[in-house]
Amino acid sequence: MKKISTVVFYVFFLVLLAEFGIGYLGYRITQGEWYSYEELKRERNEIIAANAKAERTAANIDNKKTTGSRHRTEILHPYLGFVVDFHDEACPDIGFCDDRMRGYQGVLQGRDFPEPAPDRAIVVITGGSVAYGVANNSTKGKIEQALATIPELKGKEIFVYTLAIGGFKQPQQLFAIQYYLAMGAHFDMIINIDGYNEMVLPLTENLPYRTNPYFPRVWHARVKSGMENYQQKVVQGMKAYLNQQRAQLATRMNRDITRRSSLRSLIWKLQDTALEKKIAQVEADYLQEAKTPPPTGPRLISAGPKFPRDDRKQVYERLAGFWRQSSEMLHAVATANGIKYYHFLQPNQYVENSKPMSKEERAVALLEGSGKKSPYAEPARRGYPYLIAEGKALEQSDVAFHDLTMMFKGNDEVLYRDACCHFTARGYDYIVDEIVDFITKENTSGKYRTMAGNAK
Repeated sequence: MKKISTVVFYVFFLVLLAEFGIGYLGYRITQGEWYSYEELKRERNEIIAANAKAERTAANIDNKKTTGSRHRTEILHPYLGFVVDFHDEACPDIGFCDDRMRGYQGVLQGRDFPEPAPDRAIVVITGGSVAYGVANNSTKGKIEQALATIPELKGKEIFVYTLAIGGFKQPQQLFAIQYYLAMGAHFDMIINIDGYNEMVLPLTENLPYRTNPYFPRVWHARVKSGMENYQQKVVQGMKAYLNQQRAQLATRMNRDITRRSSLRSLIWKLQDTALEKKIAQVEADYLQEAKTPPPTGPRLISAGPKFPRDDRKQVYERLAGFWRQSSEMLHAVATANGIKYYHFLQPNQYVENSKPMSKEERAVALLEGSGKKSPYAEPARRGYPYLIAEGKALEQSDVAFHDLTMMFKGNDEVLYRDACCHFTARGYDYIVDEIVDFITKENTSGKYRTMAGNAK
């Protein structure tokens, strides 16, 4: 009995060591945040629901039904390049998706945006996927709570609208604001978070196909047919299969008797992350390898005006200058409409000496040790210095501009979650705080005009 008791004790001790020593600490080290069963359960349920919705969508399309759930897809827009399908039941009819927008329906009274009122503040966040992440992938409620600390917004009902889509780049932000203002929308504050897409996407997704870099991303693929359509369907099929694998893995985990174990959760999280990376790799491979020759004959619809692309220094200079000029124009539009405008150059892992990284983060953010290289790495490394230089010119102008590229210089937490540009929830929270801190200081200094929107 004594030997049995000793064995039982050691087994129990080893289980505790594995659970707390490997599970909890391992999760913190690899994911950059502490283990939470409820949060992971919510994440798994979202994966399962998203896949179920996609499967219902495919069935509806195959059966040519006009009712039921539809998958969130991008469609061409005559002024903005592309937006989210207006028929998506999960989004308002404005071409942009933001879960919080559905909660505003009660006060909209049939409008797309709220009416101005002394006790309201309508804040627009625009840009690409990182801007979308700041608004929607930071801790739930974080952006509203942070904005509420700005002196001009204290005590007001804050409405946050995300006019941002992955891949958006100037002048799409500029045009989106102008478009909705022209249709009668009212905004009090515009927060523009961009720079990366404006420099990287033209060099990886437009110029290799001889498409004008100022056109929306992969414009040639959006307006051409034939082989490009076939390749897109292959990519969509592979993504659907991998998303189905993620959903099945999440379903099994929800039913697993050890689902509350931090160690078991860590294993699931690593498996899910691996599938998520495969999905991202499928998209990256498509962009890198499916280099179809441009069409012969008239090419304006897919390629646009010719653009000199051989002198890369000139390309970087022109892209950065275009980015700065678009911001200046957005500032002018905002000023003319009594709107406060704030512009932020988003941080990125490829900016030299911008963040200390652990081995784990370098493997994720820089693909170190994988033998692979992100197609975005070189244009980001070479292009950001030009953005930073043009940002300094913006700082000397009337634009309330702030360069965020060095905000993580003293932070060694795991904050990047892929080899592109995206962050963990913790990383987005830091960006929210930095943005709100800058806006608060600018308002306090009185350098820029006070918000006059409610006086309209």
